[in-house]
Amino acid sequence: MRSPENITNVISAAAPQYLGLIFYPKSPRFVPLSEAAALSALDFGGVKKVGVFVNAAEATIIEHQAAFGLELVQLHGQESSDFCARLRALLPQSCNILKAWGPTPDTDWQALAAYEPYIVAFLFDTPSAQHGGTGRRFDWSILQDYPLKTPFWLSGGLDLDNIAEALLLAQQQRWPLQGLDVNSRFELAPALKNTELLAQLRQQLDTFHTTEAQN
Repeated sequence: MRSPENITNVISAAAPQYLGLIFYPKSPRFVPLSEAAALSALDFGGVKKVGVFVNAAEATIIEHQAAFGLELVQLHGQESSDFCARLRALLPQSCNILKAWGPTPDTDWQALAAYEPYIVAFLFDTPSAQHGGTGRRFDWSILQDYPLKTPFWLSGGLDLDNIAEALLLAQQQRWPLQGLDVNSRFELAPALKNTELLAQLRQQLDTFHTTEAQN
């Protein structure tokens, strides 16, 4: 996101836990560093700011974290576990790291284990050459044998019709599902969110968790 008005409206309508700012120059949702002052002046009301980076230099990430007050850094490229280790040492303790990964039937889960000491969660998204934003879901059955302790977020083609399915599957499979990353299916245009759809999503999530608590 990058529109101050849209950000304020989304926070009011949907009360998300996190809100993403994309710092990948090739993305149509790219937020330039020059917008830091305007966005940092907004009242996020406790909503945590996520910065999305793709194969960015450590110095670039550190600069943006400080400028925007990021509380979570999402690495969406081919960043190695060694890179995450160095970045973890450079970031303030208040800012965590989320590592994106595109699961396939051939995914070597033990290779992901090397990231665990440095990240707070994985984000599993549909594999793509453009590093996300496909609007397509991947085969969730790939996750049924997820063996690691680190929780994960789910992304890729999530919409009002399939999120309930994802939540039920997570419950049945006992996934360590920590978050849902919604994007293109809830947009009016790149970086401009549909607040009406997000409000419906908020209601759907609240209903699911209320029912779950009652059971």
